[in-house]
Amino acid sequence: MLKKYIGLVAAAGLAGAVALACTTTTSSTSSSSSGGTPDSGAVDSGKKDTGVTPTDGGGGGCYDDTNAKAFATAPPAKSQNKCTGTMVADFLGACLGSGGSQAKCDDFLKGTTVPGTKACGGCLLGPNQTGDDPKTFPQPVLISVGDNVFLNGGMCDALAVGAPGDCADKAGNEAICLLTTCETCETADRAACINDSAAKDPCKSALTTQACDDAVKAGQATADAKCGASGATFEQAFALMGAFICGAP
Repeated sequence: MLKKYIGLVAAAGLAGAVALACTTTTSSTSSSSSGGTPDSGAVDSGKKDTGVTPTDGGGGGCYDDTNAKAFATAPPAKSQNKCTGTMVADFLGACLGSGGSQAKCDDFLKGTTVPGTKACGGCLLGPNQTGDDPKTFPQPVLISVGDNVFLNGGMCDALAVGAPGDCADKAGNEAICLLTTCETCETADRAACINDSAAKDPCKSALTTQACDDAVKAGQATADAKCGASGATFEQAFALMGAFICGAP
């Protein structure tokens, strides 16, 4: 079961990871920058302090730059009309909630009982079934890294405020790079590791630009309304993001 977290590493712009109740058939939403095997995707909740100060401890020794990933998906998109509000809540219960299970989550992601949930699961989690082509899926709501999923909040914030250029895409890739380089960290070590990772390549070059950060800051109220404010729970932010990114226009 995937573990969820919220507000763990706000200094690096990542808030929220959860444990998933099931394992996906394929590793879905990201790939190595060299085009390697996709990883299973993680999520950034997006409230970033750009004044990151690297530590000397290497995040408890768990930092691994060779594990850095980037999304192999299509660019982010909002209002994809893949999920109803009920489906978003059902995914949370089946795959992330305390009552979730492998069987329930697989049923949702495969669309066994309700065919429409397969497309919804792809929007929320990214490509997750054998044969899924990552290039046909926009960046997902959730970034999964190992047994954890994180809210892709930076991507959502950038979409919500209409940040210029590829800001939304870059925000998601910043998040997945930082998270995958710190994938093996214990919870207590993750924030320090992410701070270190943000201060050096490969993730330093993946960070969002000042123009992107300024656009989100200027429209923070809009971003909070669409993607969840900094004090929101994982469940609250997930519901908002699921509706904004995967719901109807």
